[in-house]
Amino acid sequence: MAKQGSLEELDELEIVQQIKNNDSSNFEILFKRYIPIIKKLRTRYSIRNLEWDDWLQEGRIVFFNSVVNFDENLKITLGAFFRTNFTNRIYSILRFEMAYKRKAGLTAQSIESVDGDLETATKKISKITPHSNLVIKESYAEYESLLSKFEKEVSVLLFKGNCPEKIAEKLGYEVIKIQNAIVRCKQKLSVQMYGHP
Repeated sequence: MAKQGSLEELDELEIVQQIKNNDSSNFEILFKRYIPIIKKLRTRYSIRNLEWDDWLQEGRIVFFNSVVNFDENLKITLGAFFRTNFTNRIYSILRFEMAYKRKAGLTAQSIESVDGDLETATKKISKITPHSNLVIKESYAEYESLLSKFEKEVSVLLFKGNCPEKIAEKLGYEVIKIQNAIVRCKQKLSVQMYGHP
């Protein structure tokens, strides 16, 4: 059984190794040590409607991936490795935010203009097998685990066919906050499905 305790009692590299061995019992202890990096980057970069809980959620995901991929033989500290990865993640969010703003000004494509007809699309959907259905369910469960509580609420309403304006009305938030949450949900779904945002 892995030892638990404070960072003073446990060696950092020992906790890293535990996490790599699928033992996350000391993950939060290690993560809390690097929260100042998240705070510092938050003061440097402004992402509209990304609240502190969202920053922590993004930071936690990136930090976990940083720990799993950290190589202690390279001449770089875990802190520097995490800072680089988290900065890249922020750049990615900012790029998506800018792209979403550009797309928001475009007129939505009508269903008639979609390549292929509705009958063809229906036939493709009807070919989903029990196995592929299970894979989809498992992928969705993993995707859901990446979401903050707010993003999960938005995602559920979005999958039920609600538009951003309707979601904003139901949850009592501004439409722009909902749109930003949808962008983050799409990024996380893309990471889950394709391994990149």
